[in-house]
Amino acid sequence: MNQLFEFSGRFHPLLVHLPIGFLLIAVIFIWLKESEKVVRISLGLGALAAIASVTTGLMLESSGDYGSVNVHKWFGISLATVSIVLYFVPASQLKPGSILMTVLIFATGHFGGTLTHGPLLAASEPAGPDISQIDLHNAVFYADVVKPVLEARCYSCHGESKQKGRLRLDSPEAILKGGKNGKVLEPGNPEESDLIKRIDLPVDDEDHMPPKEKKQLTDQEKRLISIWIATGVDFSKKITELVNEKELNELSASNDSRVSLPDVEVKEPDEELITGLIEKGVAITPIARGSHFLQVNFVSVPEETQALLQTLKPIAANVVSLKITSIEDLSMMGDFKNLSNLNLSGTKITDVALGQLTKCGSITTLNLEGTKVTTDGVKKLKACAKLRYLNLYNTTVDQQQLREALPGVTIEFGGYQVPTLQTDTTVIKVK
Repeated sequence: MNQLFEFSGRFHPLLVHLPIGFLLIAVIFIWLKESEKVVRISLGLGALAAIASVTTGLMLESSGDYGSVNVHKWFGISLATVSIVLYFVPASQLKPGSILMTVLIFATGHFGGTLTHGPLLAASEPAGPDISQIDLHNAVFYADVVKPVLEARCYSCHGESKQKGRLRLDSPEAILKGGKNGKVLEPGNPEESDLIKRIDLPVDDEDHMPPKEKKQLTDQEKRLISIWIATGVDFSKKITELVNEKELNELSASNDSRVSLPDVEVKEPDEELITGLIEKGVAITPIARGSHFLQVNFVSVPEETQALLQTLKPIAANVVSLKITSIEDLSMMGDFKNLSNLNLSGTKITDVALGQLTKCGSITTLNLEGTKVTTDGVKKLKACAKLRYLNLYNTTVDQQQLREALPGVTIEFGGYQVPTLQTDTTVIKVK
């Protein structure tokens, strides 16, 4: 029965538009003094649609995906009741009744929209933690690093007001409890944690978290959560109690926000071109206020990336940070002569395409996480003289060979291990 209620409740977002349309039309007909028959038909259809919306809304509430819906719920019930009453009242009372009904329509819609999309005047999404601004030697891993990431990227769907999949991530107890499908974290094993699995899904997958219309986690933010899970999902210890010095230094060095600005001048980018790309779903922002250098993100348009990169060509010299989620041909990278930070994580890039990056000699930070590149392919990056940071987490490359081949590069391989502490208890089993 619960599954039937939950399934039926999913129709609520679709049905809520029907009473709005029918009842607003009825209000217009009332004030235009249309025939009473036409008004009654509109009111009747609106009342039936309102009843259906309230019914499915109550079913959706029982799914537990939302927090407090009382205000929206009672406005909806009031609207349905008023529409039913107006259907039966004398024609002389329709005008005053329509005023009340209009107020209820807008109030119900407003509070419903707030539940779904957040407050209309809400502040912009908070930024995740910037490692360069955190004292890692004194920071508490959860409170100072992980919690800000979850707050910035997850609370809107898994917080106090909304709990998709009955999952809350805004408190330690809720995080450990999980959602309707069970636990989302496997302490010590980020690869088997549902939270990480969903973050790693393609952006257009319906199970991907966060949804593609939301701001996505940066690689730095995902790495922080992965390390936290790998070290046991502790809520009180400092980072230095969980991560050894070497990993701490790599974590500091692999800050995704690190972008080297070239010591050259570039022309102001074509605003019309930028506006056109933004309208097509490309995220483009200045690297800093007043700067002509840009950071570009194609995460929301994976299928169109190759074609849109060609459109970006006239302002390629302005781009210093570029994130691409779907690409196989990098032959045009030579046009991005000032590109410093390139993120190709999860793409289908091959060793052949990787060799094309040598045309872009300004790259200092390169992310190849989750790609199929090989050790021989990555060795080609020796030609990138300015390369200093390389992320090869979740690849099959030979770590030892690459450390020798790229001695001046800090390489992130992942595979974090929890160091044994004096406070840990070691149990030795005798065979």
